[in-house]
Amino acid sequence: MRPIRTASLIVTAMAAVAWGLVVAAPPSTAELDGRDARAIWISQDIGAFDVAYSPYRRAVYVVGNMPGAEDDVDIFVRRYSVEGQLIWQRLIATDKAEFARGVAVDAKGNVVVAGWRNGPNSDDVLLARYSSAGKKLWEKSYDDVFNGADRANAVAIDGDGHIWVAGRVPGGTDGSAEIWWSEWNAKGRMLHEWTAQASIIGWAEAFDVEAKGNTVYLAGSVFETTPDGYVGVYSDAWLGAFSPEGFTRWERSWGTPGFDDVARGVEVTSDNQVYATGEVYSTSTGDDIFLRRYTAKGKRIWSHVLRHPGTDCAGGVTASRAGAQITLAGTRNCDDFDSDAFLYSTSRRNIERWRWLSPDDPTHPDRTRTDAGLAITSGGNLFVAGRQTPNQAALLTTWPWLMDMSTSGAHQPWSTIFNPVP
Repeated sequence: MRPIRTASLIVTAMAAVAWGLVVAAPPSTAELDGRDARAIWISQDIGAFDVAYSPYRRAVYVVGNMPGAEDDVDIFVRRYSVEGQLIWQRLIATDKAEFARGVAVDAKGNVVVAGWRNGPNSDDVLLARYSSAGKKLWEKSYDDVFNGADRANAVAIDGDGHIWVAGRVPGGTDGSAEIWWSEWNAKGRMLHEWTAQASIIGWAEAFDVEAKGNTVYLAGSVFETTPDGYVGVYSDAWLGAFSPEGFTRWERSWGTPGFDDVARGVEVTSDNQVYATGEVYSTSTGDDIFLRRYTAKGKRIWSHVLRHPGTDCAGGVTASRAGAQITLAGTRNCDDFDSDAFLYSTSRRNIERWRWLSPDDPTHPDRTRTDAGLAITSGGNLFVAGRQTPNQAALLTTWPWLMDMSTSGAHQPWSTIFNPVP
């Protein structure tokens, strides 16, 4: 392994997490008042967090978290047919808590899961690779020299089958953290790793790699810098492009001064256009979802903000193979029990095609339902993953959710809410 090469920024990686609470049965008011902080923390990680499509296998892979033993969290990996039939499920479950945040599939339909595992004193990066038939090929972990919180938030596979992983590692023993990304071969051996140091504090949430592996893209947040050079307390959305050797090609950041802004998704198309989505604060409408287009050299072509009163959260962005249609997934009113999964589709010229909001529960139209769109990918149709709380009578019962949507936004072939617990 080559020595770690450093780039030009310090970051604190943070996974793209929506909220939700999980208990075995609908609680009473007294139970709600008595819930402890650990139960709430565990419940924030239940749901489907990423989805990938294999054109070779015509299969959809989804990963996420489910309740484990002893109030811990375990990882599930599922393969579906494009018609919505469950082909197989695999679990990563030990006596520790495991968290999934990313999934990627190679040209032959083999799938890689990225996340982390809690240790007694630290978190370790967790990677696992499965064949298209569900056989576990290998599982790897990574622990930095400081024995701190190491987390993988995103994963991508390039045209040569190399696996790219992005996340965070500690910057030292003082509790600081740095963005970290690495390249692995198909056998699970780390080839190279890099950290970014020395200028900006922030965190990374999304990762993509150009098909030929010539450029890797990371998105997240960086903390604002005050005019006198000090690091502020609010964050700007951030997008960066790096060479495979770890050198910075370009970085861009933007936001509303005095408020927190973040980039949560990035997608590079076959014609080397880069799309980023996330949230930016507006003094008139609150947190709004944005979508931006950049060239491979970092020139901004356009920026669009979806104004809507309340707090909206972006989940991810995908594009058709030719880059003619770009669709983002997110959540309307994501800080409210009455939230809706949200899709927005546009052209490369920023001409809106359609929008979609998840409907109310038809069996209980009088009840509030909590929906969240956390990830999206394309493969003929659009496949959207997230979480759903079925109705207000069971507000603390949250399940992973997967949906197939036509590219026109007019037809939903299938949708499933599932309990991955065996």
